[in-house]
Amino acid sequence: MNEVSSNASDRLIALNEELLEVYRALLSVARKKQGLLVNGSIKELESLISSEERLLWRAGKVEEERQSVLEGPGLPESSGDLDPKTQETLAAVAEELIQINKANMDLVRQALQQVEVSLELARKITSPGYGSDGKSEDSAGAKVVNKQV
Repeated sequence: MNEVSSNASDRLIALNEELLEVYRALLSVARKKQGLLVNGSIKELESLISSEERLLWRAGKVEEERQSVLEGPGLPESSGDLDPKTQETLAAVAEELIQINKANMDLVRQALQQVEVSLELARKITSPGYGSDGKSEDSAGAKVVNKQV
């Protein structure tokens, strides 16, 4: 193996390890996010989402650099393959991340449905309506009597 090939190979290994590190960090964030979603901690959730965005950006940059090394000179064809242990670990982390993100999406949907129901109830309570006889009703549904003097 020549020096260029060795350097490219070493860089690829380092990038694969960094990518795994980023995915582990994303998994940790997803777990924390799940707890915050359950507890309804919006401010902390916003901060965590910001961290998640930075990690996703970092993962994208690492992958871009990884692809650049793979397409560059000096690497044998099979060098792009992850070693079996790293591949297995990355696959396990990615699968768990997918499952937690699906659960988090369900939690967000449930929270949104609760908000929609609450808003609908608030609209019904705060806006007067009209009964079938055309007379105004108060927010509790009782007839409003207009006694003019």
